Amino acid sequence: MKSVFHSVLMSLALIVFSIQAGAADDSSMQQQIQDLKTRVLELERRLNVLESPEMMKVIEQASEPTNPGHSDDLSNWNRLNVGYNYDEVKELLGEPVRIKKGGMEFWFYSDQELDGPFVKFLFRKVNSWVAPTGK
Repeated sequence: MKSVFHSVLMSLALIVFSIQAGAADDSSMQQQIQDLKTRVLELERRLNVLESPEMMKVIEQASEPTNPGHSDDLSNWNRLNVGYNYDEVKELLGEPVRIKKGGMEFWFYSDQELDGPFVKFLFRKVNSWVAPTGK
């Protein structure tokens, strides 16, 4: 009888412990959910600020070249991207000093040709370039 009573008591203790642990887990889970909701709301607020018309205008103005058409301005070379077409490069860097056509097309921006700044085109799109070295 003692052993049955002992087994029942142990079973009850395990059930109570499990219920309390479950309640603690549930409370912890609820707190984690609340924390995540708070973080999502904060991220949405920040994203709305970043995507606001005012911010988009600031970003657009910052990305515009300050001295377009001048190949001696390093900031123009920093704005150059693979895939730009001829017109985009001319707008950014200006007319090249010399153009060499062939399987690939090279636009040289100094008399030094491959030892100076140049843009290499492949299939009429920028493939690579060498910017002028800082002075």
